[in-house]
Amino acid sequence: MTFIRKATLLSLLLLPAVTWAAEEVPLYKDIKNWVVVCDNTRHCTAISAEEDQEHAPLSLRIDRDAGPQGEVQLSIAMTGAATEQPLLDGKPLKSTLQKGGGDDADNWVASGPQAQALIDELRNGTRLSMTNKDDEGSTSLDGFSASLLLVDAVQERVGTQGALLKRGNKPDSSVPPAPLAPQLAPFIKARALSEAEQKRIGDAVLKATRADWDADHDADENPSVTVDALNDSTVLVIIQTSCAAYNCSYALYQTSAANPEKAELLDVDEFPGEDMADELTGYVEYDADTGVLSSHDKGRGIGDCGASQSWRYDGKGFRPRSFAMMSSCAGNPSPWPVMWRTRD
Repeated sequence: MTFIRKATLLSLLLLPAVTWAAEEVPLYKDIKNWVVVCDNTRHCTAISAEEDQEHAPLSLRIDRDAGPQGEVQLSIAMTGAATEQPLLDGKPLKSTLQKGGGDDADNWVASGPQAQALIDELRNGTRLSMTNKDDEGSTSLDGFSASLLLVDAVQERVGTQGALLKRGNKPDSSVPPAPLAPQLAPFIKARALSEAEQKRIGDAVLKATRADWDADHDADENPSVTVDALNDSTVLVIIQTSCAAYNCSYALYQTSAANPEKAELLDVDEFPGEDMADELTGYVEYDADTGVLSSHDKGRGIGDCGASQSWRYDGKGFRPRSFAMMSSCAGNPSPWPVMWRTRD
């Protein structure tokens, strides 16, 4: 059980006033062996997610921004540098691919017209495969076309010249603009607490709250505690109550520096969207320099599924900042798709 009380959805007031006739976002949808995720700016990711494989070192990922100028980005990734170009149903691809740069240095990538040509070729296949010096990987294309169609629907591209799937004569200029990500209020850094203040406050909160979380966790005898000032009078106390193989459990409190024994469960705003949980588990930390509270929760030890989320303190409360999630444990090495983003 995670100790956190959710505040009213103040963050929704930050949403830009854009009217859409398309699918509601944020969106997370499983389509056969694929997952489609579209965030609050209607940036969409379609990623292969074949769950019946214990380990799938190959993943195919399509990313596209919303709006008339939204360019297509395609990436084929393996765990380990690929030694040969991918094969479609055992045959070499006709489309052009190239090695990426930076974080994509080991991946085969394509963008713009090259990515669109490759997508057209892949739509007629059933399985993509690739090898490196240590492994062979493959991924299913079952659900690929339906995923492309959903991305087009979310971004209102169906029937346009630049649609991923069903192209038509409508110009790309008819595609609605991408909504702006909400802008967060500025963060004002609080003074750092002395070691003596941290110990006094931490000990008081431990004593006052232990009965609450000790009954619900297999708590450590000496749980770790971090104490940070949020403003001149309020502090955040994070108690790491226990840890398993790769995730930990926490109790989070907000309290007065003068009377820490009156600690209350931490308030954070909920993320909009039915599929977006707000529990802080796995690995939780607060960055006192940026005001960002974050959690990273793995679904499995290899990190192919889970959720990563963050909030930022604005002087009164913690507002949703970022959310990424992959619920399908499909062995994909790709970063989890983003469901919520903001502007700092």
